[in-house]
Amino acid sequence: MKKKMNSKPKSLYVHIPFCEHICSYCNFTKIFYKENIVDSYLERLEQELSSFNIESLKTIYIGGGTPSSLNIMQLEKLLKMFSSIKLEKNYEYSIEANPENLSEEKIKLLAKYGINRISLGIQTFDEKLCKLLNRKHNYQMVKEVVNNLNKYNIRNYSFDFIYAIPFQTKETINHDIDLAIELGPKHLSFYSLLIEENTLLYLQNHKEAEDSLQREMYDFIYEKLKDNNYKRYEISNFALPGFESQHNKTYWLDNCYYAIGLSASGYVDNIRYTNTKNLTNYLKGVNKKTMDIINKEDEKFEYIMLNLRLDQGINMLDYQHRFNEEFIKTKREKIDKLLKEKLIIIENNNLKTTYQGSMLLHRVIESLI
Repeated sequence: MKKKMNSKPKSLYVHIPFCEHICSYCNFTKIFYKENIVDSYLERLEQELSSFNIESLKTIYIGGGTPSSLNIMQLEKLLKMFSSIKLEKNYEYSIEANPENLSEEKIKLLAKYGINRISLGIQTFDEKLCKLLNRKHNYQMVKEVVNNLNKYNIRNYSFDFIYAIPFQTKETINHDIDLAIELGPKHLSFYSLLIEENTLLYLQNHKEAEDSLQREMYDFIYEKLKDNNYKRYEISNFALPGFESQHNKTYWLDNCYYAIGLSASGYVDNIRYTNTKNLTNYLKGVNKKTMDIINKEDEKFEYIMLNLRLDQGINMLDYQHRFNEEFIKTKREKIDKLLKEKLIIIENNNLKTTYQGSMLLHRVIESLI
């Protein structure tokens, strides 16, 4: 097997777990914003960053939580940490933000430090659904943020949406998409609502939508976005030509990446690691990581599973180079069955799902591993 440890990762994920409020669907590692705790966290984050001795990167992604909940001084301290790292040609430097706390002053600062992509958490523009999800923005706030992003020449911005929300209809989704397109995002993500234990929605006894309704809504989203030149390149992600998320493709192509911060997960030298989820321990410098060594069979499974999420599918020449075996030769019978069922196609050395296959992705993956 061709090892990936010969070259250093070219991507970095940075986790900022702080939020000013907790959304009713959220089950991620998040902590209410407190200025003194954030200050201590940033000190520890910088120490963790320095331990990797990173010289250059192709992508940086600052996620959360809500990174835009930091005050202006904290945000500058965060961005300064990465200023000594060389960013390669055509780099992508992203940060997640909420519309209600992404001020013009913060946008100006982001532009100053080279941020060139913003991922805005929208979820929905519908006021009643925003209230249900405990979201604090409205359309006018988003419009103002977009105007400021364009003012400071950050023109690559993405909107995240949720569908299959209780009481949501195709009409409200259609309205959300129409409003979004008016604002000119280069990228859109749509995730079906998961109601997980201990979230506010779960405690309020809300239920997930039936699979048939989720499928109906997804089909509608797919067709509507396709009609507006947004090409799906991954199950949940759509982009105008040339604006796919390069950082997220690092994950889906099963490439290595650094990750720092509370509960952050990285992949370096064929080892997947996850930082402690205990904030007190992290701030004390007691970062007990869980580590999994990825053997050849694990890597094959991950490669197949992750690449099939992409519309481009599995590049069989890359697979052969990586694992020193021919993909079709080792799985001929299974591949023929999936081809006959019209769940996959093969084009230009790429094995990929059809639209129907992408809707039955678990079945396709199980057949090929």
